[in-house]
Amino acid sequence: MSKIAVKRLTKSDLTLFAWHYREMNSGNQKSINLNANVFIDVLYPDLPNISAQRGKTSFLVDLGIYGPGAATKHSLARKIVKGAAYKNWRLNGEFISNPFDMPERYNCLREGDYAILIFSGEPVPDELKLVLVSGHIAEDQTFHAHISKAMNGESMRGFSAAQIEDLVSVSGVDSAHAARLMDIDGAFEDACQGGMSGVNALQRWSSKRKISKDDLRKARDKADALGSMGEEFVDYFLGHQQASGKIGSYRWASSENAIEAYDFVVEDEIYIDVKATSGSFEQKIHVSINELLHMRDLGRYKIYRVYEMDGKIAKLRVSEELKDFSTTVLGQIDPVVEGVRVDNVSVAPQVLEFGEEITIQMLTSQ
Repeated sequence: MSKIAVKRLTKSDLTLFAWHYREMNSGNQKSINLNANVFIDVLYPDLPNISAQRGKTSFLVDLGIYGPGAATKHSLARKIVKGAAYKNWRLNGEFISNPFDMPERYNCLREGDYAILIFSGEPVPDELKLVLVSGHIAEDQTFHAHISKAMNGESMRGFSAAQIEDLVSVSGVDSAHAARLMDIDGAFEDACQGGMSGVNALQRWSSKRKISKDDLRKARDKADALGSMGEEFVDYFLGHQQASGKIGSYRWASSENAIEAYDFVVEDEIYIDVKATSGSFEQKIHVSINELLHMRDLGRYKIYRVYEMDGKIAKLRVSEELKDFSTTVLGQIDPVVEGVRVDNVSVAPQVLEFGEEITIQMLTSQ
């Protein structure tokens, strides 16, 4: 699960970059402050206790820097640290120098520019994607203005993936711009499940940016983790429904048999397939031929669409029964021609009927 914040860069923050430390007379902090009221209170509330238990005040992260503008990924290893003399955690370590192939890359950054910080890892961060947005280069200016408005004067603020996607959309930045990183995360998620729209988006992205085997591996691992997390949210939701008497019983079928064509069974008659994403409701849903066959044959089969998962909070919409939908789709593709069969289909959620949005917050009442 990604945890996202936007940081307004100060002169002191810019000292992490070697050129600014040498040329701009901005102090000697040599790090970017991660404001405790966001980094700890919002994103990683358990980190101080974990730090105390482990006797560690620093955590190594894989750092990938994107931007400003369309600048490609710059991969480094740095630490997130908490020193005794200051209240905030910091992104610290060695200076960040301009890469050899872009010897002036970070020189355009100034006080008041922004860093979008996309953290991954639980219960402590182990990866950070840093998207730099400069108001001093043409390709970033519109995006910079929209971020500034959304920040409303705050120096650091937590954002959801959907909120970042909205800022990117309204700014109209190029499809290969670093700001499209959240879109690309969605494209990786789609491509890992066989979606052509995701593959096409990655191909457009890779025309300017390299995609490594490690990027693909991490995307597959993340997709698996998202699926598991989605099922945990639904288990929590159904548990509350059972406790309140709205349903009599349910079982977590996929935890008993991982290759089942459904994830939960309610009252031994309603079959549920969980389709989860950290992105928006509109992210494509992938349905296997096996799932389609069970939708048709079992009759009372529904999709529980879990989306905008953010820590212990997610949103849920429940589809209508899918017998008619699956019958129609299977009539078109099963088989396509003799000896050829489609293994899965991508479905735009808008073509299905879903109920109202429900917010699930774990460890609290519904």
